Amino acid sequence: MDTATAETQHPEYERMHAELAEHGYRDIPEHNGIKVGARVRHIGHRYPEAYREGTGTVLAVMHKDPSSWSASYGRPDIELLVAQDRPMSPGFPISGVADYHVEVIEVGDK
Repeated sequence: MDTATAETQHPEYERMHAELAEHGYRDIPEHNGIKVGARVRHIGHRYPEAYREGTGTVLAVMHKDPSSWSASYGRPDIELLVAQDRPMSPGFPISGVADYHVEVIEVGDK
């Protein structure tokens, strides 16, 4: 999977990706329409532009299997690394979020 972009070279991305891998997460190509390069919006972002254009771009889709979380909740344990258009914290342009916290946005369809 080729994800070499400026964002994936960011030290915060490298740290977060390595930490997830250390805890058993592995890169996967896609999950329920969420794939590297997809535009997404965090479900908490409810302003018009978020619905039309999204608020970030997926850099990594990672799955942990087996997972005690997955066993408890009955769904795959999926974590995403997302380059936020407007970082939630200064100096941290990358966010780690669970798949159920985002919605894929088809830019231009809204």
